[in-house]
Amino acid sequence: MPLSNEKDALLKSDFILQVLREVVGAERTFRRKQQAEGIAEARDKGIRFGRPSKALPDNYFHEYQKWRKGKTTIAEAAKACGMTPSRFYYQAKKFRKSAGI
Repeated sequence: MPLSNEKDALLKSDFILQVLREVVGAERTFRRKQQAEGIAEARDKGIRFGRPSKALPDNYFHEYQKWRKGKTTIAEAAKACGMTPSRFYYQAKKFRKSAGI
């Protein structure tokens, strides 16, 4: 008889675990749906997510023009603006895209 009781206990615990997995999965799905709805509602209200953009330095466009004409390297232009080369290039790419260049 002890073997029978162990099998029953094992079946019951497997069943309980399966039910709990289903409940957790349903809650996760519900939470994600609510989160997506909240994000969509916030975007409709014009709320922006993420870190605010830093303002470009006053000399950025002057240095950008020098870099585009080949008079300076991107590293030198970025240093003159107090930026990293990657941020300088990112801003240049963003500027060209907005200007349609």
